[in-house]
Amino acid sequence: LALLACVEGEAHVLGLLGAALRLSANGFRVITLGAATPPEALGAAVRHMAPRLVGLSVTRAPTDSTQLFRAYGKQLRSTPWVVGGRGSDKTAGAVAKSGGSTAVDTGPAWASQINSWLRGNISP
Repeated sequence: LALLACVEGEAHVLGLLGAALRLSANGFRVITLGAATPPEALGAAVRHMAPRLVGLSVTRAPTDSTQLFRAYGKQLRSTPWVVGGRGSDKTAGAVAKSGGSTAVDTGPAWASQINSWLRGNISP
């Protein structure tokens, strides 16, 4: 199971839906929570559904990326999580410091990365 959401303050869901399609095509069962999902709501969903992977979408770097991704990391605990989208390259440092990974490559390496996630190997 992969649980996908846009970060708090993010209303653009097209990339999130594209990621859901790609993950689904590669063997994941996907649940999308949609736009502007606060860390606390995502944490509650993770505790209830126990996904193997959480994906967050961001098109523009939030004003305080460090604080926001720290809150996501605290809520997601040991569940592997990855941030993707147009703004993910600008948030990579904050994501890594908070225990997450950043998926900025959507080229040929994407299938390999997904297969690794399916096996439970999440790495930055």
